[in-house]
Amino acid sequence: MARLITFIEEGIIGGTIAKNIFAKMFDSKKQPEEIIREEGLQVVDDEELLSQVISMAVECNTRSAEDYKAGKKKALGFLIGQVMKLTNGKADVQKVNMILKKNSGINKNNRYIQLCKLFAAIYPCIQ
Repeated sequence: MARLITFIEEGIIGGTIAKNIFAKMFDSKKQPEEIIREEGLQVVDDEELLSQVISMAVECNTRSAEDYKAGKKKALGFLIGQVMKLTNGKADVQKVNMILKKNSGINKNNRYIQLCKLFAAIYPCIQ
């Protein structure tokens, strides 16, 4: 249990993922690092990768992006939610928030390569 808390504090996993790991620890008697490794549950915190996911979320939700740029704070929460959805809850929310506030996350360079990196980070078994 102490290791699980340490992983949360170090930002290796988020709170929602920690709840799932805790249940799996109880059921399987495995250590948290085993479950994290086996299921690829690490937080996605690579800024370049997150910028690409944010770009996808912005491109698919242009109205919310425009609302955010116009100062509507709820739109920011919606866009963060879309990024979390695209990463299966694995994105580092603080970094997503920072990137969105910094530059709206719009970057269209090398879309195919960036998407491949994204899916490799989210689903390490595909590599």
